[in-house]
Amino acid sequence: MVRGRRVHCIQFNAPIALICGAKNCGKTTFFRYVLNVPLNEYTRVAYLDTDVGQPEFTPPAFLSLTIVHKVTPDLTVPCLKKPERCLFFDDVSSKRDSLTYLSYVFSIYNYYHKEYFISDKGEYPHKIKLPLIVNTLGWVKGVGYDVLVDMLKYIFSNTC
Repeated sequence: MVRGRRVHCIQFNAPIALICGAKNCGKTTFFRYVLNVPLNEYTRVAYLDTDVGQPEFTPPAFLSLTIVHKVTPDLTVPCLKKPERCLFFDDVSSKRDSLTYLSYVFSIYNYYHKEYFISDKGEYPHKIKLPLIVNTLGWVKGVGYDVLVDMLKYIFSNTC
């Protein structure tokens, strides 16, 4: 509800899945499985990697948006892929500078949102909406929890 009026999300937006949890809980294994599921329905899936310590498709210390085009049959073999957008954070943890870390996450998400999430039939009717999978850090206590909550609020407040 906004000022007494009901707000509805546009039903044509692409789905977003955010994977979070503590270290060593199986996020990477789960992500690899989850990434393959939408590829059975969509030709491409966007993957926002915010885990600067153990990113999936880039070297450590990077935040990236990678567009994945095909199912990965062997889920045990990681591989480097050329990201569509990539920012160098210069650390394998967001602890040192969580504000800069969040600004990088928001910047890459904004790019995804502009290019692949919204398709208003006006200016760019040809845009293809891609599902998004977000991989997060394993730091879920203290400031890490606050960073995760800020990330969730930002991403999911921009989906309507």
